[in-house]
Amino acid sequence: MALKRLLVVVLAFFLAACGGSPSAAPEGDPPTADAPAAETQTTDPIEEASADPTGLERVYAEVEGLTGAERREALISLAEGEAGDLQLYTSQNLDDFAPISDAFQEATGIQPIPYRAGAETVRQRVMEEAAAGQSSADVIQFHSLEMTVLDREGLLAPLRSPETDNIMSSAVSDNWAGTWLNVYITAWSTDAIAPEEAPQSWEEVLTEYDGRIALESTDWGWFGTLVKDYFVAEQGMSEEEAVALFTEAATGGAAHQGHTAMAELLVAGEFDIAPSLYIDRVTQMKGDGLPIEWQEPVEPLIVLPDGIAISANVSHPAKALLYVEFMLTDGQQMLADAGLTPASPELSGIESYETITVDLDSMLDQQEKWQTLYEEQVLSAVGG
Repeated sequence: MALKRLLVVVLAFFLAACGGSPSAAPEGDPPTADAPAAETQTTDPIEEASADPTGLERVYAEVEGLTGAERREALISLAEGEAGDLQLYTSQNLDDFAPISDAFQEATGIQPIPYRAGAETVRQRVMEEAAAGQSSADVIQFHSLEMTVLDREGLLAPLRSPETDNIMSSAVSDNWAGTWLNVYITAWSTDAIAPEEAPQSWEEVLTEYDGRIALESTDWGWFGTLVKDYFVAEQGMSEEEAVALFTEAATGGAAHQGHTAMAELLVAGEFDIAPSLYIDRVTQMKGDGLPIEWQEPVEPLIVLPDGIAISANVSHPAKALLYVEFMLTDGQQMLADAGLTPASPELSGIESYETITVDLDSMLDQQEKWQTLYEEQVLSAVGG
């Protein structure tokens, strides 16, 4: 028994000399119930950055559930932490852009830096920069056909904002929202066409003004929409019959490029009627007392939205979202004040008219078809 007690003492002495005890847990072992576990990191920072390389998802998370002034103030706070300027690629006329830019800077303290060119040029630049891995755009703003091309290329970020509720539903997509509307209307010279001779329908526009009509030479999307969604879908014509109407109208008529230029030629007496002018320009000219009219309107009016989006390669996500939401709220009234047609149903002024919004996917999928028909069949009859 004495020998047994001696062995226990020696064993205890040996364990103590090694820094341990029979009941001590080795360093690094799971803690006991008396020692709660420290919080462990469940998200790998590298994986998190890879899943949100631009930081836009973090911005969305920060402002989720916020609306109105509270949301804007939160975005301003986040934007203040972003180094560098907000880069805006736009086809908007800089005379219209400047007041909006000034108001945005006053409201947020942020000055957008614009690159301005035609819509096709802007789209090409975005695609070329993305291909080279040198994208500069934070926000992209131009018409929705070009926007849809970028969207299909994966170059637009998801747009999640309560402010899209301010915009007509046909001008809102998953990745962009409408800012203003290009509304195509038929307009005529009041010097050449008396009120009782004004057209009442699209059939009259295309059959009653032989040699007196002018077509805009790039309006294949307008043409395809009218053929497909009005003459065929609503009036029951065959596609061939509908195209023949346009060809008949073009015979002996004229073709010009540029909607503003055409409106000016119309009031100058170069032709009597034009079926695809923009409502904002015609309204302005009529208000200036020029001999141009469009009411009672020939319906349906064809609508092609201009849109705004955040680049998929955005460098300043809070600033970008802040600018997009400004355009969908304060900017809507400013666009109206500038004589444009805002995409807000409350401000557009077209809610009482029958309209057809261009089916963007359909037009792009069949662009070659409609462009060829318009250029080689309809416009080739001009002057004939």
